[in-house]
Formats: sequence, structure tokens, C-alpha cells
Amino acid sequence: MADIPGGLLDLYDITLPHVHRYLSAHCGARGLVEDLTAETFLAAVDAVRREDPPTLSVP
Repeated sequence: MADIPGGLLDLYDITLPHVHRYLSAHCGARGLVEDLTAETFLAAVDAVRREDPPTLSVP
């Protein structure tokens, strides 16, 4: 994980409970919630690895 920007790790720490809670409320199935939570953050890692990464922010 050395190539993951520190800002993304901070964003992960801040938003993980919110993302997990949101998905739990809308999906219900624990396994699906865990998978979707992981996929959400994998997509974020892929996004910041792009040549022109998006700005990280929390609404």
C-alpha cells in the first residue's frame, strides 16, 4: 500500500463507517455489504492511480 496516497487512507478512515452503514441500510445481506464496501474503496484506489486523479474530498 506504499503507492496509495496518504490522503486516500485518511479518506478511507473517515468514510468507512458511513459507507458501510449506508450499504447496510440498503442491501441488508452482510456478505454483500462487505463486498460492496471493499469494491467502493478499490474503485477509489484505482481512481487516484490514474494519470489525472480526481481531487479527494468528503462532502
